[in-house]
Amino acid sequence: CSGEARPECSRRSRPAPVWAAMQAHSKADTGFGQSFTADQLMSNSPTKLIKKIGPKGSALGQIVFLFDVDNTLLDSDRVTADLKRHLENEVGSEGAECYWNIFKNLRCKRGYADYLGALQRYRRKNPHDPRLLTVSRFLIDYPFANCLFPHSLEVVEAVKQWGPAVILSDGDVVFQPRKVERSGLFKAVN
Repeated sequence: CSGEARPECSRRSRPAPVWAAMQAHSKADTGFGQSFTADQLMSNSPTKLIKKIGPKGSALGQIVFLFDVDNTLLDSDRVTADLKRHLENEVGSEGAECYWNIFKNLRCKRGYADYLGALQRYRRKNPHDPRLLTVSRFLIDYPFANCLFPHSLEVVEAVKQWGPAVILSDGDVVFQPRKVERSGLFKAVN
Protein backbone atom coordinates (compact mmCIF):
# COMPACT_ATOMS: atom_id res chain seq x y z
CA CYS A 1 0.00 0.00 0.00
CA SER A 2 2.47 2.55 -1.18
CA GLY A 3 2.11 6.15 -0.07
CA GLU A 4 -0.14 5.34 2.88
CA ALA A 5 1.60 6.65 5.97
CA ARG A 6 0.90 5.15 9.34
CA PRO A 7 -1.15 7.46 11.53
CA GLU A 8 0.26 9.07 14.64
CA CYS A 9 -2.96 9.68 16.53
CA SER A 10 -4.24 7.99 19.62
CA ARG A 11 -7.58 6.27 19.71
CA ARG A 12 -10.12 8.15 21.75
CA SER A 13 -10.47 6.53 25.11
CA ARG A 14 -13.64 4.50 25.55
CA PRO A 15 -15.36 3.66 28.81
CA ALA A 16 -15.57 0.08 30.00
CA PRO A 17 -18.84 -1.65 29.08
CA VAL A 18 -21.27 0.19 31.32
CA TRP A 19 -24.74 1.52 30.86
CA ALA A 20 -25.36 5.15 31.73
CA ALA A 21 -28.46 6.30 33.57
CA MET A 22 -29.01 10.01 33.03
CA GLN A 23 -31.70 12.46 34.08
CA ALA A 24 -32.58 15.94 32.78
CA HIS A 25 -31.82 17.82 36.01
CA SER A 26 -28.62 19.38 37.34
CA LYS A 27 -25.78 17.16 38.48
CA ALA A 28 -26.01 18.38 42.07
CA ASP A 29 -29.69 17.47 42.38
CA THR A 30 -29.86 14.13 40.61
CA GLY A 31 -26.61 12.25 40.21
CA PHE A 32 -26.59 13.12 36.49
CA GLY A 33 -24.30 10.82 34.55
CA GLN A 34 -24.13 7.93 37.01
CA SER A 35 -23.14 4.62 35.42
CA PHE A 36 -24.36 1.14 36.23
CA THR A 37 -23.14 -2.25 35.07
CA ALA A 38 -25.51 -4.71 33.41
CA ASP A 39 -25.48 -6.88 36.55
CA GLN A 40 -26.44 -3.90 38.73
CA LEU A 41 -29.33 -3.02 36.45
CA MET A 42 -30.57 -6.60 36.23
CA SER A 43 -30.26 -7.39 39.96
CA ASN A 44 -31.77 -4.20 41.44
CA SER A 45 -35.44 -3.60 41.89
CA PRO A 46 -36.93 -0.60 40.09
CA THR A 47 -37.35 1.17 43.45
CA LYS A 48 -33.68 0.76 44.39
CA LEU A 49 -32.51 2.01 41.02
CA ILE A 50 -34.81 5.02 41.05
CA LYS A 51 -33.42 6.00 44.46
CA LYS A 52 -29.88 5.72 43.05
CA ILE A 53 -30.70 7.67 39.90
CA GLY A 54 -32.68 10.61 41.21
CA PRO A 55 -33.94 12.41 44.28
CA LYS A 56 -37.16 11.61 46.05
CA GLY A 57 -40.18 12.70 44.10
CA SER A 58 -38.37 13.05 40.76
CA ALA A 59 -40.53 12.46 37.70
CA LEU A 60 -39.85 9.12 35.98
CA GLY A 61 -40.75 10.61 32.63
CA GLN A 62 -37.61 12.72 32.76
CA ILE A 63 -35.18 9.78 32.88
CA VAL A 64 -33.59 8.78 29.58
CA PHE A 65 -31.18 5.86 29.23
CA LEU A 66 -28.45 6.49 26.67
CA PHE A 67 -26.59 3.51 25.23
CA ASP A 68 -23.44 3.47 23.16
CA VAL A 69 -23.01 0.56 20.76
CA ASP A 70 -19.35 -0.21 20.08
CA ASN A 71 -17.68 -2.09 22.93
CA THR A 72 -20.58 -1.24 25.22
CA LEU A 73 -23.54 -3.29 23.95
CA LEU A 74 -21.71 -4.91 21.03
CA ASP A 75 -18.26 -6.53 21.07
CA SER A 76 -16.67 -4.50 18.27
CA ASP A 77 -13.26 -5.99 19.00
CA ARG A 78 -14.66 -9.38 17.97
CA VAL A 79 -16.05 -7.87 14.76
CA THR A 80 -12.64 -6.33 13.99
CA ALA A 81 -10.88 -9.64 14.66
CA ASP A 82 -13.28 -11.41 12.27
CA LEU A 83 -12.68 -8.74 9.63
CA LYS A 84 -8.90 -9.10 10.04
CA ARG A 85 -9.15 -12.85 9.42
CA HIS A 86 -11.43 -12.32 6.43
CA LEU A 87 -9.13 -9.69 4.91
CA GLU A 88 -6.08 -11.96 5.33
CA ASN A 89 -7.94 -14.79 3.57
CA GLU A 90 -9.30 -12.62 0.75
CA VAL A 91 -6.60 -10.05 -0.06
CA GLY A 92 -3.53 -11.52 1.67
CA SER A 93 -1.35 -10.05 4.38
CA GLU A 94 -0.04 -7.18 2.21
CA GLY A 95 -3.54 -6.16 1.14
CA ALA A 96 -4.83 -6.46 4.72
CA GLU A 97 -1.98 -4.27 5.98
CA CYS A 98 -2.82 -1.69 3.31
CA TYR A 99 -6.50 -1.71 4.34
CA TRP A 100 -5.69 -1.26 8.05
CA ASN A 101 -3.29 1.61 7.33
CA ILE A 102 -6.05 3.35 5.38
CA PHE A 103 -8.52 2.55 8.15
CA LYS A 104 -6.24 4.01 10.85
CA ASN A 105 -5.67 7.18 8.84
CA LEU A 106 -9.41 7.65 8.34
CA ARG A 107 -10.06 7.03 12.02
CA CYS A 108 -7.56 9.76 12.92
CA LYS A 109 -9.05 12.15 10.39
CA ARG A 110 -12.74 11.52 11.11
CA GLY A 111 -12.68 10.50 14.75
CA TYR A 112 -14.65 7.29 14.24
CA ALA A 113 -14.19 3.85 12.70
CA ASP A 114 -15.06 4.00 8.98
CA TYR A 115 -14.81 0.43 7.71
CA LEU A 116 -16.63 1.08 4.45
CA GLY A 117 -14.77 4.34 3.78
CA ALA A 118 -11.48 2.49 4.21
CA LEU A 119 -12.68 -0.19 1.81
CA GLN A 120 -13.62 2.45 -0.77
CA ARG A 121 -10.18 4.05 -0.49
CA TYR A 122 -8.55 0.63 -0.74
CA ARG A 123 -10.56 0.03 -3.90
CA ARG A 124 -9.19 3.24 -5.45
CA LYS A 125 -5.71 1.84 -4.96
CA ASN A 126 -6.75 -1.58 -6.32
CA PRO A 127 -9.54 -0.86 -8.83
CA HIS A 128 -9.44 -4.23 -10.59
CA ASP A 129 -9.39 -6.51 -7.56
CA PRO A 130 -12.63 -8.55 -7.61
CA ARG A 131 -11.95 -9.91 -4.08
CA LEU A 132 -13.08 -6.58 -2.65
CA LEU A 133 -16.69 -7.52 -3.36
CA THR A 134 -16.46 -10.40 -0.87
CA VAL A 135 -15.01 -8.05 1.75
CA SER A 136 -17.84 -5.59 1.15
CA ARG A 137 -20.43 -8.36 1.39
CA PHE A 138 -18.75 -9.63 4.58
CA LEU A 139 -19.16 -6.21 6.22
CA ILE A 140 -22.70 -5.52 5.04
CA ASP A 141 -24.02 -9.01 5.89
CA TYR A 142 -22.05 -9.51 9.11
CA PRO A 143 -24.14 -11.22 11.85
CA PHE A 144 -23.81 -8.47 14.46
CA ALA A 145 -26.46 -10.07 16.68
CA ASN A 146 -23.91 -12.81 17.44
CA CYS A 147 -21.54 -10.19 18.87
CA LEU A 148 -23.80 -8.58 21.44
CA PHE A 149 -22.41 -8.73 24.95
CA PRO A 150 -24.38 -11.08 27.24
CA HIS A 151 -27.67 -9.57 28.47
CA SER A 152 -27.38 -6.44 26.27
CA LEU A 153 -30.92 -6.72 24.91
CA GLU A 154 -32.30 -7.66 28.33
CA VAL A 155 -30.70 -4.60 29.93
CA VAL A 156 -32.12 -2.29 27.25
CA GLU A 157 -35.54 -3.85 27.74
CA ALA A 158 -35.32 -3.65 31.55
CA VAL A 159 -34.55 0.07 31.70
CA LYS A 160 -37.49 0.95 29.45
CA GLN A 161 -39.85 0.49 32.42
CA TRP A 162 -38.30 3.65 33.94
CA GLY A 163 -37.79 5.75 30.81
CA PRO A 164 -36.91 5.63 27.11
CA ALA A 165 -33.84 3.72 25.96
CA VAL A 166 -31.93 5.54 23.23
CA ILE A 167 -28.87 4.71 21.12
CA LEU A 168 -26.29 7.50 21.16
CA SER A 169 -23.37 6.36 19.03
CA ASP A 170 -20.90 7.71 16.53
CA GLY A 171 -19.90 6.15 13.25
CA ASP A 172 -20.43 6.56 9.56
CA VAL A 173 -23.93 7.20 8.24
CA VAL A 174 -24.24 3.86 6.41
CA PHE A 175 -22.45 1.20 8.43
CA GLN A 176 -23.34 2.30 11.97
CA PRO A 177 -27.12 2.22 11.39
CA ARG A 178 -26.72 -1.12 9.59
CA LYS A 179 -24.82 -2.50 12.58
CA VAL A 180 -27.51 -1.25 14.98
CA GLU A 181 -30.25 -2.80 12.85
CA ARG A 182 -28.56 -6.18 12.23
CA SER A 183 -27.63 -6.53 15.91
CA GLY A 184 -31.26 -6.23 16.98
CA LEU A 185 -30.58 -3.04 18.93
CA PHE A 186 -32.75 -0.85 16.67
CA LYS A 187 -35.88 -2.82 17.57
CA ALA A 188 -34.88 -2.91 21.24
CA VAL A 189 -34.74 0.86 21.82
CA ASN A 190 -37.64 3.34 21.91
